[in-house]
Order: sequence, then structure tokens, then C-alpha cells
Amino acid sequence: MASGDKKSRTKVAIIILSVLLALSLIGIAAVLIYNQLAPGGQGSVVVPDNIISNTGAATAAPTPECGTTAPPESGTTAAPGPEDTASEDNGNTSSAPPTSGASSAPADITATPSAEITAPALMLSDRNPDDNIRMYAANMFPGDSETQYYCIRVSYKDDVILRFRADVIQGSEKLAEVLKCKVVLPESGELLYDGLMKDMPQSLNHSLETQQATVSEVYYAITVYLETSVGNDYMDRELTADYNWWVEETGNLNPPPTGDDPYITVWLCAAAVAFFLLILLLRRRSKGERTNEQ
Repeated sequence: MASGDKKSRTKVAIIILSVLLALSLIGIAAVLIYNQLAPGGQGSVVVPDNIISNTGAATAAPTPECGTTAPPESGTTAAPGPEDTASEDNGNTSSAPPTSGASSAPADITATPSAEITAPALMLSDRNPDDNIRMYAANMFPGDSETQYYCIRVSYKDDVILRFRADVIQGSEKLAEVLKCKVVLPESGELLYDGLMKDMPQSLNHSLETQQATVSEVYYAITVYLETSVGNDYMDRELTADYNWWVEETGNLNPPPTGDDPYITVWLCAAAVAFFLLILLLRRRSKGERTNEQ
């Protein structure tokens, strides 16, 4: 009787481990297929302290009423204009001058934030050479400003130019008359643009160079603000814009990295453990059957 119970428990354990192994293999296959077919990916990262200190801004993530961003809807990416107003003759980054007569953005808050600041993260690769994030601005008063960080990862080789542009969505024209935009690369402190959002050039360019396949991270600090001189006509106005990033040198883009995928690691570990225990039980059952036959 005890021998029969032992065989029954062994059989149940074998079935459970077989199911776990099958599920693990299915999980691995699903992750690999997703990584192959997914165009890119959007997530979020914690902005390093040195990035924040270089910018001098400690503005927390924007509230839903002002300066918020949301994942792009299908088809919302605006195609870059046929002509770039930023010079690319020597591949160097070009910065557009502020709109004539416009003063600089208000001084950013320099106090250290008590909470971590996160940034939306986008991946540009050979399967996803362009991506965007929608930005909303509402309930802003004269003198208000909001700073949001963005992390753009580019998988590439040789030389590429990372391009950026903000496209104001139709229906936001009124606030676009006065809403200004300041675009900074906080790692280097380079100012790409400071002026009216509606007057932004066709692309703000940043050159990336490498001798081997790599993934570069480029942080953007984008501040939208209203000058104190803005009149009451612009109160209670809203603005929607698409922040677009793209690379035109698609031949130099590589596939997105998948080797550090945590899901692959989890499923591989589960499959390895299930396979090892399954083999161990099968061998033990086979040995017991041979002993009983003798």
C-alpha cells in the first residue's frame, strides 16, 4: 500500500513538473517572438542625480493638468518635414536660436527633490526608427513652467543623427501663440532650442558616433513655460503636441537588445529547474521499477 502511494505521488510530481516545463518553454518562445515582432518599446527610467543637477531643475513629474505626457496613439507620429532647417553639413548638432524678442525660460528650481524623478524611455532601432510621446499642457498661468525628462535609447553603429521636433496638434493654436519650449541635453548642458513651440525648426539634431554596435542613452530636459507678460486671453487654454524623435540613417540602426531581458532569465531558470527535477524523478522511478522486477 505504501509502495502504491509512493508511485502515485511520484506520478503526480512528474505531471506537475512536465506542465511547468511546458509552460516555461512556451514563455521563452513568447518572449522571443515578442522581442522579434515588437516595433520598439516604451517604459520609464529613474533620472540619474547628475542629469538633474546638470539641468538645475528639480521639477517633479508634471501633474495631469499641466505638461503631462502619454503614450502615443496609433498613427500619431508626425512625419518630419521634407526640409531640415538645422544644418547637417558636417554632422554636428545644430541649435536653433530663440524666437526674436523672446526672453529666456524662467530660472529652474535648484532644490533637491525629495522623490525620484522618472523619465519616459523610448527605444529607436532598425525596427523602430521613430517614436513619439504626446504632451498636454493646461491650466498654466503667466510665469508657470514645467520640466519633463525623456530618455531616448538608440541601437546603432557608425554615425547617426538623433532628431527631435515638437508638433502642435490642430486645435491648440491659441495657446501655441505664447507657449514657449526650452530643449536642453542635460548631460552636456547643450541648449538645442528656446522659443515658441510653434516656431521650432523642422528638427533639432544631436550627432551620435561609435566604432562598434552599441546602445546610447540620450536624455532630454524639455521645459514648457509662459512668460509673466502673457495676457488673460490665454488663461484656461490647452495645448496638445507630439514630441517626435527619429533617425533617418536607418541603415546604421541595429536591432533592439534582448540579451538582458529579465523575462527570458525567469523562464530559463524555471525551465532548467523543472527539467532537472523531472529527469531526477524519472530516473528514480525507473530504478524503482527495475528493483521491483528483480
